[in-house]
Amino acid sequence: MPNIIERKKAEQALIESEERLRKAFSTSPDAFMITTLRESLIVECNDAFLEMFGYSRQEVMGKRALGLNLWADPSDRERIVLLLRKEGKVRNKESFFRRKNGEVFPALFSVSLLETKNQQLSLITARDISVINKNKVVLKEREAT
Repeated sequence: MPNIIERKKAEQALIESEERLRKAFSTSPDAFMITTLRESLIVECNDAFLEMFGYSRQEVMGKRALGLNLWADPSDRERIVLLLRKEGKVRNKESFFRRKNGEVFPALFSVSLLETKNQQLSLITARDISVINKNKVVLKEREAT
């Protein structure tokens, strides 16, 4: 009997932990995307990602990030993959991305490897820094006058 009670408690703790992680993923103001490392197939993304890039969930799920032209310069992705394979993570790199409407914008992003039983995944977080960059320009102009 104690084994069943302990197992039930462990199962409930796991369910609660998964729910907290799911809520953090889905409600974060930063864009989150999980892709297969090899093919760059999008297997999950949050609402912030959809808003940032201007897509619906149906338009991106199962599609290749390169096929959606998310990277303004696709060679940036190749450099990131090499760095990711070498170091296991990429932190706070700036690159340019493309929204569905074609607008190119700067973003600060990080990538981590996620290992599963049968494939390598990458967790990408991104923050649109367009406003921050514009504010920097305004501040420099004010300082110059």
